[in-house]
Amino acid sequence: MIGKTVSHYRVLEEIGVGGMGIVYRAEDTRLGRTVALKFLPPDLIRDHATKERFLHEARAISAIEHPNICTIHEVDETPDGQIFICMACYDGGTLKDKVQQGALPVGEAIRIASLVARGLRAAHAEGIIHRDIKPGNIMLPTPEGVRIVDFGLAKLAGLSGLTIRGSVPGTTAYMSPEQAQGREVDHRTDVWSLGVVLYEMLTGRRPFAGEYDQAVIYSILNSEPEPLVALGEGAPPELDRIVRKALDKDPGKRYQSAGEMLEDLRTLTRRIEITETSGTEAWRFTTRRERVMLRVALPAVILLAVLTAVWVATRGVRDESVPRGRPLQVTAAEGWEGDAEISPDGARITYTSNSSGNLDVYVTDVRGERTSPITDHPAADRSPTWFPDGSALAFVSDRSGRASIWKVGQLGGGATLLVEGARYPAISPDGERIAFSRALESGDLRIWVAELSDPSSTTILTGDEHGLWDHKRPVWSPDGRTLCYASQHNLWTVSAEGGAPRPLTTEGRADGTPTWSSDGRHVYFDSE
Repeated sequence: MIGKTVSHYRVLEEIGVGGMGIVYRAEDTRLGRTVALKFLPPDLIRDHATKERFLHEARAISAIEHPNICTIHEVDETPDGQIFICMACYDGGTLKDKVQQGALPVGEAIRIASLVARGLRAAHAEGIIHRDIKPGNIMLPTPEGVRIVDFGLAKLAGLSGLTIRGSVPGTTAYMSPEQAQGREVDHRTDVWSLGVVLYEMLTGRRPFAGEYDQAVIYSILNSEPEPLVALGEGAPPELDRIVRKALDKDPGKRYQSAGEMLEDLRTLTRRIEITETSGTEAWRFTTRRERVMLRVALPAVILLAVLTAVWVATRGVRDESVPRGRPLQVTAAEGWEGDAEISPDGARITYTSNSSGNLDVYVTDVRGERTSPITDHPAADRSPTWFPDGSALAFVSDRSGRASIWKVGQLGGGATLLVEGARYPAISPDGERIAFSRALESGDLRIWVAELSDPSSTTILTGDEHGLWDHKRPVWSPDGRTLCYASQHNLWTVSAEGGAPRPLTTEGRADGTPTWSSDGRHVYFDSE
């Protein structure tokens, strides 16, 4: 094959071989560019119907233009009936090459998993399931880039009855339970496989292993992987929760979309700082506000302290034992503590902590002397926000099988479900409505609003007007007429009654949750 010309491609060298075909580097003599040609095994397409199904899916994939999906230029056939795919040629190797050298740093593993989730979200939005996500199908053309390759080939193998060889037990090790059992699969099988890949990146080993295929499948169906913490890999506890949710054997309790998993990975990225010192990696949970406090100059610290003292005084806190003008450490438990929000009367603080080994919502007074958990559930409870009268809190929990918004009294007790499949709750100033983020079928987050008297009756406020996705962290204006929200490092506002959103920032530097001024004339935000 080397040296031959196929169509208008001159084959230069073989660059890969596996059960799904042979890949050659070639020169496109018409356009003068280097491409990759993948020739499929003759047995893979046995009949006309199978061939047509493959060609149809290949054309659908080629229509997707996404930075994390391999670009397919065309699918063609040689005069003797050989099917080949012409795609972009990427240097840099595969993720398989990296994980064979051992575990990756936590920050790098999260970054790669996030980019793969982005690509899967785009493919799933077009109704395309990969079915064979594994390190060998993840190209790393640049240190920052990720490209998913071989879309649709696993499905083609199933249609033709061909057993995939060459990468076994690698491919088998990444199968979801439903896939291993030969059951019908949907996009959640890709979520499982990404969870396996993330686990392998973090530990340097696969979560389900065995000396032969059936042993691996038995492990997938019956065994639970060792927790990351138990393996001593130094991963944040929240990352262990993300991996375990992606690897839930019940598809209904798994992440329901790649976009949902991506959002948790992005949230985790914002909450941790990762530094490398002398070849080792250390991480710690932090928040954007903590990072801003660490980086401002001394005059800014003094000004912030003065403004904080004035704000607290005007909100009715009269406890003179609380120091003025200098920080007071309110909590000191082991583990991560964040998502802090002061109560409407200024006397209490709610926050999330994993000090008990699980994420729960806590409430404390402003001195930290009376602290108690108000949720105690095996699922992750987080992101609390007060109701305007301070009598209750809304929070996000996975206790229904996916991220949903719940309500609990200020003293704890039983929690009630408010909004299924939602996150980032925000209660309107009059306490009658709730705004939140909810994912579409594509996985993209949009801003929704509902009456608290009937949370099941929801209205979507934002769409594709500005071509961005992941609309999140809605915050009500003081008059309850407008919502400010974040999307791709910019802030937008939208009427609480609906309408076209308008941008507040355009520099791409807005991070964290926006905050309205008391008169509603300004919006404050964190920026790096």
